[in-house]
Amino acid sequence: MLAMTGALCRGAYAQLPFIQEAEECKVVCKAGSAPGNNIRARGGRTTPDFRGKAAGDSVAWTINFRYPHKAAKLGVRYSYAERDYKGSFPVSPKGTLQVVVDNGKPIDLKVPDTGSWGTFETAVADLPPLSAGSHEIKVVALQPDSTRNLDTLILFEGKPESLPVDLRRTIVAESPAKHCVLRMTPEAKCVMTPAQIVSGFDRIFEFFKDFMGFTPPEPVASTSSRMRSG
Repeated sequence: MLAMTGALCRGAYAQLPFIQEAEECKVVCKAGSAPGNNIRARGGRTTPDFRGKAAGDSVAWTINFRYPHKAAKLGVRYSYAERDYKGSFPVSPKGTLQVVVDNGKPIDLKVPDTGSWGTFETAVADLPPLSAGSHEIKVVALQPDSTRNLDTLILFEGKPESLPVDLRRTIVAESPAKHCVLRMTPEAKCVMTPAQIVSGFDRIFEFFKDFMGFTPPEPVASTSSRMRSG
């Protein structure tokens, strides 16, 4: 989870994002779900159970602007493991949420499968011009059974590719020998680079295989991650 705060800036700092964790937003669950304890939430705090189980489930973020912004974008960092989830629960084939600004015209936000609940991607929607003052930005489940793990809302200007990589997606690194895959999320604090870590695991793997005769029962599957536009 992310713990950064900031403000949309002008000029050379136009890419600096304003970030809000989903559990700190106003959450409405039409199905009547009660807040639950989420160990993945920052500080182990209680987090609202927004999953998009019912149409109308929403996460709303109120933000104040000192200056007007004509080309702001909303990034929604999320994860969704369709294969694991649909084995026990119904899923919507739409793969779409909606972004609503100040009760205006809804903006479609495509949020397809990320392959794992631990693999995050960021979907992006272009927002209408925003005047100085207070605005409500809401992410709404358009259809029932649109279950998604919403992690973070990111408000920014400029190209999505200019955002720090850990805001765009989970960092995925695969070992040169294809023995292991490393997925890193923003809360991971590592002195070593992902490439150094997976290289180390390759050496460990070879040690176990050559000196102890042990190998994992099957290869580790890898999934690709990229920025998605709504």
